[in-house]
Amino acid sequence: RDKSVRTQGVSFKPNISEAAMQARYHFQHAQVSGTLGDLQMTGVDFDSLIYSRKLLIDQILLDKVSTSIFKDKTKPIDTKRFPVYPGQTIAALNMPIIINQVKATNVSLVSKEKKPDGSVGIANINRGTAEIKHISNLTSVEMLTLKADAYLENKAHFHLNLQFSCLEPQFSFDARIDKFYLPDLKTLFQSFTPAKINIGTLDGVTFSGRAFRTNASGSMTFLYHDL
Repeated sequence: RDKSVRTQGVSFKPNISEAAMQARYHFQHAQVSGTLGDLQMTGVDFDSLIYSRKLLIDQILLDKVSTSIFKDKTKPIDTKRFPVYPGQTIAALNMPIIINQVKATNVSLVSKEKKPDGSVGIANINRGTAEIKHISNLTSVEMLTLKADAYLENKAHFHLNLQFSCLEPQFSFDARIDKFYLPDLKTLFQSFTPAKINIGTLDGVTFSGRAFRTNASGSMTFLYHDL
């Protein structure tokens, strides 16, 4: 009656190991799993869904989102597969859809990859929030937008703004990383690069630009001292 749906304690996890799951794929494949503490949808048009097969939702609220991504980079890349951007993915959906807003709070993400040398790199994103607007394949005027901020390894606070076109395979990006002590990410740097940072402070990073189907351009300012 109040056009809402609420559920708690949602999980999406395979019941086999990462190795067993990856064995099913010849090429590199991102394996995603996670849990969701609370999901609430408001302004759900049930009549349109039942009688017209249209998904119309005003707002989706997600809380306590925990996600894990694993990729085995010892496997080859599928050079014949060309992924599309979210704007084109949504535009290609058969069911008409309009979701005005999605908000996520208390987001954590663990990205783990098996590198070509067999070692494992791990990156953690903590205390994240995200807001997505204009998820629709009924109108191409509005841009699909994503605004997010979180902490990398609970130390580096970053802010991200993305705008995806629904008409063309392109998007714009704008991001900022606040000041932090670089050795706080020593473990992360050594996990993914053959470099070690003993001392130094990052005073701030800003970058912006536009990405197209096969290329991108933009600018970045990287400020630091005592590196």
